Amino acid sequence: MFENLLTRIGIGGVTVDTRLSQASYRTEDRISGVIEVTGGDSTQTFNGIELTLYEVTRGYRKDSDFDEYQEVIQATRLDHTLTVGKGETIDIPFEFSVSGLVVSDDGHSVKLHTKVLLPGSIDANDEDDIHITG
Repeated sequence: MFENLLTRIGIGGVTVDTRLSQASYRTEDRISGVIEVTGGDSTQTFNGIELTLYEVTRGYRKDSDFDEYQEVIQATRLDHTLTVGKGETIDIPFEFSVSGLVVSDDGHSVKLHTKVLLPGSIDANDEDDIHITG
């Protein structure tokens, strides 16, 4: 019982690790990989996974107090309702079909944010850099 309470507040709860199928991608490639969801100290049910692909631009802007801003390129929700047991690992494949990605350099990068939606608990998150070549 105490373990269930702790996992709901994020201690010993579900973890997520998104593994990309390639180290780098060209601007016209499909981005794919596997989302690895691993159970914590008790069984938990999740009702979806959100994947958000976004571009980060760095540099001075007159209209902003920040030197970095983000723009969402594509967001997808995988409506999987699954239960992950204590210490169990579930692999869920994914693929993005996008075009016109910005080439990675000092001023631009592309990131993939993964969120496992855990009702009544703190969501599990992961973020990965995606290297884009011309």
